[in-house]
Amino acid sequence: MMRFLANTVRVSVWSETLTDPDNVISAPPKAKESHNRCRKRQDSSDLLTNFKRKTTKLSSDLDFEPDNDNAKKLKIESEPPGHYYCAEDDKIYEQKLVDYFQLGIDLSALYKQWSSADKHFQLISDRFPGIRIMRQDPTENLFAFICSSNNHVSRISGMVNKLSQNYGTKLGTVDGTDLYSFPTADKLTGSKVESHLRELGFGYSYKSQVYSRNSESTSHERPEGFLNSLRDRPYEECITELTKFLGVGRKVADCVALMSLDKSQVVPVDTHVLQIAIRDYSIPGVTKNTRSLTPALHDKIGKYFIDLYGDHAGWAHTVLFAADLKRFSDHKPVSKKTPPAPKKRQKSAKSAK
Repeated sequence: MMRFLANTVRVSVWSETLTDPDNVISAPPKAKESHNRCRKRQDSSDLLTNFKRKTTKLSSDLDFEPDNDNAKKLKIESEPPGHYYCAEDDKIYEQKLVDYFQLGIDLSALYKQWSSADKHFQLISDRFPGIRIMRQDPTENLFAFICSSNNHVSRISGMVNKLSQNYGTKLGTVDGTDLYSFPTADKLTGSKVESHLRELGFGYSYKSQVYSRNSESTSHERPEGFLNSLRDRPYEECITELTKFLGVGRKVADCVALMSLDKSQVVPVDTHVLQIAIRDYSIPGVTKNTRSLTPALHDKIGKYFIDLYGDHAGWAHTVLFAADLKRFSDHKPVSKKTPPAPKKRQKSAKSAK
């Protein structure tokens, strides 16, 4: 259900629309319009109040057919077309919204803290407000990140949708589109799953084996709720356990720890983050000549950002990451490093005469 909400409102990057009292949890067509509307920030109680206010009616122009009791609690409106507002009205479901969007965390205070600690962050913060980490289901997040290996975003989304459509539970139909939950790990086990995944376009045999074997490992070799239990374990133990899964390296483990296991200080480091570190920060031993991302370098960059940003360094890193994406190039941040002065043109012998 929560993945349906997240996919519907498309808040994985532009969740700053949560901060807009007149357009809570919307999906604006243009990022610039979103920025103009999102200058004013509110605390979590105001966000939830406005969210509930916007979700108390069900628009008659949106065809929603629930397939189970949980889905019946969902209220949606489409105003204008393509903009959806979602909430579940019982107290227990209200808490799910607070939990999923982590509305108990004062993002405004964190932005101020990060801006005071880092001039570069201060330069981009006004252009990229309200970006927050969603508390995603660990199983879904783990398998989604396994999908990310050597794939682009649209293909990853397609793979996750195929898993849901073929192995998940149908939640309902919105505007003629069937919506499904992400499957539990036990649904992805069995002798036929591996070959079926290949038929669905999951690629070569090894990748299909990764899904089926990881599902079996999660379902049979580990206790029920194992991945969720990692939320209460130290970061180092989480990484050790996650990297035991096929196809899961340090970066994917860090992403799952940050986005699903409450390790808000974790900074997943990849080549993209390495380039940000080289270009915009002065980290000893990290220069433009640095080519490979070794485990030691990974630790050094991660520690630098944790020392700089504190307990929610992973959240701050996400803002830096989003600001550097090509799709947001019209909001490209300015590097805090001073560019070298232009070389003076030497006068030619002819002009000097």
